[in-house]
Amino acid sequence: MAADQQISLLRGGMDGGARVNADRDRVLQALGNLIGNALKF
Repeated sequence: MAADQQISLLRGGMDGGARVNADRDRVLQALGNLIGNALKF
């Protein structure tokens, strides 16, 4: 879907990243939903 629309996702941030104490599956689900919704609109 993203390739069809010539859209790419770039990740940036602090060196070394940030630590987050969260449910990995839920975070991945939320990110997937956000990206999926962004591609729809």
